[in-house]
Amino acid sequence: MSESGPAEEGSAPPPPPTPAWVAADPLAEELWRELGEAIVAAEPGGGEGGALTIQVRREDIARVAAALRSRFRYTVLVDLCAADYPERELRFEVVYHLYSFRENRRIRLKVRTGEGLPVPSVTGVWRGAGWPEREAHDLLGVELAGHPEPTRILLWDGFAGHPLRKDFPLEGLGTGAAAAPEPPGAGDLGAAAAQEKEKEKEKEEVVELAFGPRYPALQGVLRLRLTLDGEEIAGCRPSIGYLHRGLEKLLEGFALRDGVALTDRLDFTAAAAANLAYAGAVEKLLGLAVPPRARYLRVVLAELQRIASHLLWLATHGADAGAEEVFRPCLRDREQVLDLLAGYCGTRLTLRCAVPGGLPRDAPDGWLRGCAELASALPPRLDAYRRQAGDDRIFKQRTAGLGVLSPEAALDHGVTGPMLRATGVDWDLRKALPYDAYGELDFEVPVARNGDAWDRCQVRLAELGQSASLIAQCLERLPPGPVRLDDGATGEPGSETYHGVEGPRGEVGFYLVGGPLAAASSAPWRCHVRAPSFYNLQALPEMARGHGIGDLVVLLGSLDLALGEVDR
Repeated sequence: MSESGPAEEGSAPPPPPTPAWVAADPLAEELWRELGEAIVAAEPGGGEGGALTIQVRREDIARVAAALRSRFRYTVLVDLCAADYPERELRFEVVYHLYSFRENRRIRLKVRTGEGLPVPSVTGVWRGAGWPEREAHDLLGVELAGHPEPTRILLWDGFAGHPLRKDFPLEGLGTGAAAAPEPPGAGDLGAAAAQEKEKEKEKEEVVELAFGPRYPALQGVLRLRLTLDGEEIAGCRPSIGYLHRGLEKLLEGFALRDGVALTDRLDFTAAAAANLAYAGAVEKLLGLAVPPRARYLRVVLAELQRIASHLLWLATHGADAGAEEVFRPCLRDREQVLDLLAGYCGTRLTLRCAVPGGLPRDAPDGWLRGCAELASALPPRLDAYRRQAGDDRIFKQRTAGLGVLSPEAALDHGVTGPMLRATGVDWDLRKALPYDAYGELDFEVPVARNGDAWDRCQVRLAELGQSASLIAQCLERLPPGPVRLDDGATGEPGSETYHGVEGPRGEVGFYLVGGPLAAASSAPWRCHVRAPSFYNLQALPEMARGHGIGDLVVLLGSLDLALGEVDR
């Protein structure tokens, strides 16, 4: 044996060759060098606003997510969903949309998995992943590992099948309602254990109380399972799914150009936001251009919808919290906004005010003048709103210090919209990632600092003034020209995109995967809705803890939830 033989045996193996996909993006290269084989592949984002897509090995997703949050500052989990590809050996794909404030950039992670292969939960990295991971488990059957509550969330225990799988028929299964499982404690041994548990609760003076699902102060159907310690809320567990309508399954059966009509039903007080988010996602997927006049008119419609939504919230929330004087003026002014929306759309709630490629029609005669009158009349009325609600002594006593949410907790839960900005986080999609004509307009993003119910009210009041200013600017700068371009553009088969807009409650987004044709006349393979109320409601248990049962209605009102978009 030569002298060099032992040295050659003990030498480190040569480093693996650098994959070609590493050149897709500097971030992909950094991740590969740090995490090695945990990164399977990377693909640069194509088209306008395309996101870098990183394929991650299933068992390493939690480690990669932790590295992206801690070292690469992708602090926000924007959304999480799953898709079904039954022709693949690993039929499921779990998709994670992340955002970095430092880079002002979004990326997409993907994990492929199959039957019997659990995906590690990322709830240890972002608490906001709890509900969307359960939804992927509930509706597609993706198995989870390490999740604190790996149970169904929208459907009941015992439901037969997983509705978003491609082999689950659109008309459903003719099995009827599945029987609920036998409750714990039904057997003899279980009954004894249940009795012992009740005795322990009595010693601790802890009481369990059901709030809802039908409660007069709720704009929707929601059940809260409360644990009370005396008169204080010690625990709160929201139970959702009472309004689940399978909207995503329905959207996957409609042509891309026709799906807008279904998005009206997500949130009956903010249909325009869902319309614009869906139309924008289709435009990104197919490469459709939107004419300048349509971009400005879209902003007008979006801000009219924001005003109508905030006025309804202020009227109902003010009445719940003791400021009843604001109820009638707010509803009166909202009627004027709804008349304008009806003048353009032909209806007051289910608007269908945007279509892929622009708008369904141009502004009718006299409509722009009505919008200008509203934009000039609204700012003086804000002073009256502030006197009647914002400065009302009883209202302030009931909202100040109620439901405090820190900025760190808000970002961890994926909270967006006025709820997030009330915590001091200056982030608004219209400014951070401008769409339509927002990048060409001047406006401020109202921000508070305490994160309580009082600050959430102040942010929404200030947003009313900004919306009026945006409408006035659009009318001043409105260019001539067409309002719709339909050039028959098509995307790549199987291509994907995500598009979000700033709705009245936060970020409304759509994740679309194109079908085999990827044309406006074909249906998407996957359509997932990022509903702001779904994420905002997750933070309720943290905000409710320590408050009295009498404060719960006011706290819920300050969240401005839309239960229709929570359940979809």
